[in-house]
Amino acid sequence: MIAYLEGRVLYLGADHLVLVVQGIGYQVFMAGGPLSAFREEQEACLHIYQVVREDQLTLYGFLSRDERELFMRVLSVSGIGPRIALAISGSGDACQVAQQIVLEDVDSLQKIPGVGKKTAGRMVMELKDKLDDLAIAGAWVPQAPLQKEQSSQRNIAADLLETLVSLGYSEREARTVIRSLREQMEQGMSLEDLIRAALQQLTTLVG
Repeated sequence: MIAYLEGRVLYLGADHLVLVVQGIGYQVFMAGGPLSAFREEQEACLHIYQVVREDQLTLYGFLSRDERELFMRVLSVSGIGPRIALAISGSGDACQVAQQIVLEDVDSLQKIPGVGKKTAGRMVMELKDKLDDLAIAGAWVPQAPLQKEQSSQRNIAADLLETLVSLGYSEREARTVIRSLREQMEQGMSLEDLIRAALQQLTTLVG
């Protein structure tokens, strides 16, 4: 199973690129937004999802593991095929799209090309309880890429979620508070202080 490729972009198509890896050219289908980030002859690293059928083998490419993970979960929704799942996962930040599904934001989901009201409704119904890990990241990841800082914040957000849930709060309540503490996370507030701030807000919210 091919899961990751590094190579040189030989040429770009309307919905795919050909990536040369050790002399072999792989045709990789991608959403328009991520695809537009590449130029011919440049080096590229792609996370891959491989679909094997009786008469063909198709590769779908993604810029991040989160984008690939979202694609895989959306693909599990009844009535959604690889092309629509690709458009959804590549429509923006994967974590933010996951958050829209978890929060049942059907209006925002319908803005994705190829997604109508029924498709958005099915995604919400079948995935709203299966995207917590991606949605939590989307609650606090800043617009500008932070790389190491972003990874550290992701770990703190996960620890904060686990702590709040262990104290008896629901994941939805915890997510709401985590979103409100995004600025403090970006400023480097410690986990202990974040827990205290979250508990203060939850006491008001629940009480």
